[in-house]
Amino acid sequence: MVTAALVEQHLTEGARLLGELDRLGIVVSTLAWVYSDEANVWNLMLSTPIADEYGLDIVFFTVLDVLEKSLPESGIPLLQIIIQRESEQIPRLLRKLAPQSALGNRWLPPTTVEGTYIENVYVYRAFATVRRYRTYFVAEELVPRRDTSYRLRLHAYPPVGARSASPWLVAKDGLPAFSRTLGISDDAAAVAPRRLLDPYGFQPRVWAFLGERGRPYVHRLIDLILDRPLRDVHPDREQTLTTTQPDFAFAALTADQLAASEFGVLTPG
Repeated sequence: MVTAALVEQHLTEGARLLGELDRLGIVVSTLAWVYSDEANVWNLMLSTPIADEYGLDIVFFTVLDVLEKSLPESGIPLLQIIIQRESEQIPRLLRKLAPQSALGNRWLPPTTVEGTYIENVYVYRAFATVRRYRTYFVAEELVPRRDTSYRLRLHAYPPVGARSASPWLVAKDGLPAFSRTLGISDDAAAVAPRRLLDPYGFQPRVWAFLGERGRPYVHRLIDLILDRPLRDVHPDREQTLTTTQPDFAFAALTADQLAASEFGVLTPG
């Protein structure tokens, strides 16, 4: 049992579990260790929008399957895994905080949100937004600053369905999950024509700009996956905009050029 002492092993194994679920294309919008005063235990709380469609049980069995097959040595107690819907308290409160600060892979400082005091929470992930584009979920996640650049990661998750004769979920038709990270340097954000930086606050105009540039990029990749159809998309890429660039490289690419760049497809179709 994970008691009041949350050991380093469980912090590491929670991150590995999230990585496996991402690899399988299972959208996890929030994942955190949350301390329960009443039971004196740490619970691993996971929320996902697919729970609204398929229910909590099948999500739990999917997590269980991942633990048994991919992480048999993890030691995460099953009784402390809690699957929640997006509308429940902790996911909802983390979602309020997520557009203001990068919450991933760190302890959340004690804070009050909507009159609720939160402490003793280790957050792996809290998406700022989750939207649907065609059959995909597209989520946005603020990423900690690196050097002098702001970064936003966009995750794309395929539709899922129950595997035949099995109580867990898999991506439909072998559709891939992928992510793209867009960044902008302080210098590029500060100068014309953008002038995105504010003298204080959490820089909402920076995040809005990266989201506005990133969403069409991810949508175009989803279109290639669903309409061509293509499958071998690079699972993760990052681009950073500096003062020497007028725009991100992908913006000027035709559909065929984008397919060649992102999927390695050298001919149309």
